[in-house]
Amino acid sequence: MKKRVLYVGGFEMPDGNAAAQRVLNIAKSIQENFYVEFLGLTHSDNFRGDADGFDYENLKYPVTKKEWMTHLAGSRELEYVKKEKPDVVIAYNYPALGLFRLLRYCKKNGIKLIGDITEWYHPHNVLKWIDTEWRMRILLKKLNGLIVISSFLARYYSNCRITRVPPTVDLQSPLWKNENQKGNKAFITLLYVGSPARGDKDKLDSMIDAITQYPNLLLKLVGITEEQYKQLYHRSEVPNNVLFVGRMPHVEAVKELKKADFSIFFRDPTRVNNAGFPTKYVESVAAGVPVITNRFSDLPEIVIQGKNGFIADNNPESVNKTVQMVANLSVGDLEIMKQYCKEHRGNFDYRHYSTTLNRFIETV
Repeated sequence: MKKRVLYVGGFEMPDGNAAAQRVLNIAKSIQENFYVEFLGLTHSDNFRGDADGFDYENLKYPVTKKEWMTHLAGSRELEYVKKEKPDVVIAYNYPALGLFRLLRYCKKNGIKLIGDITEWYHPHNVLKWIDTEWRMRILLKKLNGLIVISSFLARYYSNCRITRVPPTVDLQSPLWKNENQKGNKAFITLLYVGSPARGDKDKLDSMIDAITQYPNLLLKLVGITEEQYKQLYHRSEVPNNVLFVGRMPHVEAVKELKKADFSIFFRDPTRVNNAGFPTKYVESVAAGVPVITNRFSDLPEIVIQGKNGFIADNNPESVNKTVQMVANLSVGDLEIMKQYCKEHRGNFDYRHYSTTLNRFIETV
């Protein structure tokens, strides 16, 4: 009989956020050996259901101060664990106080407790700072094992029992089939999907300034309007080869990605970004599309210049130089890069980690 795994955390099943995709694909990796169910959070009234064959329950997202205190203390999740008595609990980026209580209960009752760690924030709020430091520097080291998303976290927790699993996808899903659909071949199309926050993310201003010199380049931006861009970067005009698409569902954004020649994203090499791993890279390679990015997280070891993308330094001069190299690529060059991405995308399919993850959970 399969052992039962309960996955708990701030994900919204079945597909309410990126965290849901992370934990769902981890579950798919171990489904042959374990029965997995989820206990997450929801902003709506989607309290229970089925996600690709996995049962889930979602707790109501906290709103009031009292609800937040209950949430941070992990009281609802702990009661669920006491009632269901799983063999293994996997806690996804779980709050410190709740993790402390969960750890104490699991130790007393012979339940394995594993952490799934995908981030290390640097909060400015004192209470959040205490929560983060207590969890990352003390509590996580006491768990039976850790699933970490990056080599940065693997190095930090090298004295613990760990396995490293980047973001993964299901390459057999219809979402990732029929990759590289034909786009507008009059241009080399660069695609940005996301929100540049306060303007200090993704260097959209540097990229837009750079492509004005190259009429054979087209930059499509999904997730931001022209008006938002002008306000954010204090610009009055936008070049003709920049197209703003606005917000769209994830499935539609993936369709745009499949038609692109490159996807672009930039991050400052802070602890937050180095501890994580960009899902945008994984999705781009899954779609057979090379990237334009900078050095952070594990990308310097993964992105091979001119093979599966280009790495620029995080400054306008380097961005300009990189954009020039892209503009000079032939149709044949682009096809070779896309083929390289297709040939290596299996490293991010959830099946690639099944053997390692099953063995890890069985032996921690």
